[in-house]
Amino acid sequence: MKTFKFTVLVAAIAFILATAGVGLLNPPLHKVVKIDSANLVIKEQNLDTNTKENKIVWNQWHSDLANKLLKDKGAPQGEALGTVNIIQFNVDNKRNISGIKIVTEPDKYSKIARAHYIEYLNNLNGAKILEFPANSNRKVVTVITPIETSTTEKYSTPADYSDDETIKR
Repeated sequence: MKTFKFTVLVAAIAFILATAGVGLLNPPLHKVVKIDSANLVIKEQNLDTNTKENKIVWNQWHSDLANKLLKDKGAPQGEALGTVNIIQFNVDNKRNISGIKIVTEPDKYSKIARAHYIEYLNNLNGAKILEFPANSNRKVVTVITPIETSTTEKYSTPADYSDDETIKR
């Protein structure tokens, strides 16, 4: 039986991120000050004596969502080993999924991949895992998850992402 692994596909993801305008590949810049109740890191930065900002680090949120997709769906049956599916979609602050895009390499497996993931993602609308971190001002977040058909399992970690949101207090 084929299993799956989370694979960082730098060139493909960098292209998708560049075209989507999402800055997930920027390294974190500030010291961790506090972790909130949802285990999402909140960072605090003094900008000057009169202003403070909080940074919500979305890394855990992205990783949890990618791992749910991997655990619940994995790679489609019928794909050859080494087939890569890059699943991209938007999540809004009301826990709705939209704009689902699936890129498959080799492309001949794209129909299998779409049938495998699209219904699942549409049924995920409203799920608790889609809830944004507390105090977030974001309206929409783009999620990108690569899944490779493989004989080994490897899940995402928060270190696979670098997505900060700055909130002024």
